[in-house]
Amino acid sequence: MLIQYPKFKKGEVEKIHKNLNNSEKSRLKNYLLYRESRGLSKRGTQDIRRYLLQLYKIIGGDFLKINSEIKASKLSLVISNSYLSLEVRKNLLINTQNALKYFFNDWSVRFRGLEMFNRKKLNKGENSKKRDYEILTDDEIRKIFQTEKSNYWKTFFKIQEQTGGRTKEIRTLENKNISFNEDGTSTIKIYMSKTGKTKFVFCDNEATNLIKKLQEEQENLQHKGKYLFYSAKNKEKSISKNQVNFWFRHLTLKAIGKKCQNYQLRHRRATILYKLANENKISDDTAIKLLGHSKSMKEKYTHISEKERIKILKAQVFLMNIPKKKKHQLELKIENLKKEMELMEKKHILTEKNILNDLGFLKEYLRQSGDKKLVEFLEKEGAIL
Repeated sequence: MLIQYPKFKKGEVEKIHKNLNNSEKSRLKNYLLYRESRGLSKRGTQDIRRYLLQLYKIIGGDFLKINSEIKASKLSLVISNSYLSLEVRKNLLINTQNALKYFFNDWSVRFRGLEMFNRKKLNKGENSKKRDYEILTDDEIRKIFQTEKSNYWKTFFKIQEQTGGRTKEIRTLENKNISFNEDGTSTIKIYMSKTGKTKFVFCDNEATNLIKKLQEEQENLQHKGKYLFYSAKNKEKSISKNQVNFWFRHLTLKAIGKKCQNYQLRHRRATILYKLANENKISDDTAIKLLGHSKSMKEKYTHISEKERIKILKAQVFLMNIPKKKKHQLELKIENLKKEMELMEKKHILTEKNILNDLGFLKEYLRQSGDKKLVEFLEKEGAIL
């Protein structure tokens, strides 16, 4: 058994299935049929199949090899300590439990009630900490957008970055819910996947032009349908979550040298809106409605890292005791000093040119006077350039 959860490349799971013997393939097929007969959806069945095949790689075969409490405990530790997200680890523990119950009738005695797969332990310690999403900077946003060449993905990026919508809300955006305003902007009606309600958001001229261009391309290709971001495989369906995640991870890696998540666009927009609310430039209610949040979500989305917090505190410490009038006077003084420095630099350049010109005239005068020895002496001493 492996002691660490491996990272799987695209297509590797199918290779694992291909290398199974006939008995292992048969047992896997029967188990998936059993789960499907108990009401599991087709997509859910595919997810479980992927999970189990990944575990087969760790086990070195199917679940019949986990035939003792010690082996089951080792497998639970590999899953619990893996690099995977908390949600995925929990799903793996649940599915491992269910599989062992199916394959071993005496599971309660053999594995001591499968207590080693208890998911509650994942909620303790560091595993329970909320993820600290890094806020993408203006420069990073610009680089990411400029790196993308496809109008389809440029439009997706701009809409999510400006509206702060959830990825699913942008994926399933319908053409009929986009309206264009006289000032060149656009209004978008979004169905909020999490709350089941609708909200209205707005896009600027740049994003609106991208939307119009994309719709025009779709009409020319006779591909315009229900969704603005349709699937390449089926024009009547929206693009999948996996396709969006794959695109964004690889785009950000290429543009700024690190893999990011689409959610960071929403987190960035939420942070900007709540910052405006804290500065009393917009109301809390406005920020909450634009993002489709509950009031309890504000603290989560305004979280900043310790590094950012120190930067803000430094700025506040240096500026907090300066009155507005004094601050304005200092700013004017700085501007005047800058102008004086520029004037002095110009004078210095002009003086240097005049000196060079004078030396040139002197050199020519001495040559014409015939005093060659004096000219040679001055040139030797570097007095005449």
